[in-house]
Amino acid sequence: MVKNCCVKGCSASWKPDVDISFFSFPFKNKDLLKEWLEIVPISNKISKYSQICSIHFDESQYDCFSGKRFLKKNAVPSIFPEDIAKIKEIVEEVEKLYPKCQSVVLESINNNNFHDHCYSKLEETFLVSSVLNETDKAIQVTPRTQVCKFSF
Repeated sequence: MVKNCCVKGCSASWKPDVDISFFSFPFKNKDLLKEWLEIVPISNKISKYSQICSIHFDESQYDCFSGKRFLKKNAVPSIFPEDIAKIKEIVEEVEKLYPKCQSVVLESINNNNFHDHCYSKLEETFLVSSVLNETDKAIQVTPRTQVCKFSF
């Protein structure tokens, strides 16, 4: 049986040359299962064969033993396709308001890298201080100056 991710909008499937793991729903832990079912956007009804790929789990949800990654006992998936789509919408709005941040923010979003990295001198960048959800009405942007220091 081919492993496919059951998250709505995710097309991940098992391939021997791709480093993606697949995890079953926690049917033995009813509280954790309930939590997963409340937040995971699934494309169909789940069964004991339904699986979620590792793309949907933040790095903090893993433990490493002997060089292998394992989900923590109470891990909860938190990264979903619509989240990335919402972030891209926010980036487009920010780009219209502040064109200087376009390359920095868009590159981070496209690479699924949501951390604040500094690789070169930036005259001015802008931080998106809140991500839109269904009830938000506006994007909050905080300007800041960032200068990188290099040591050789």
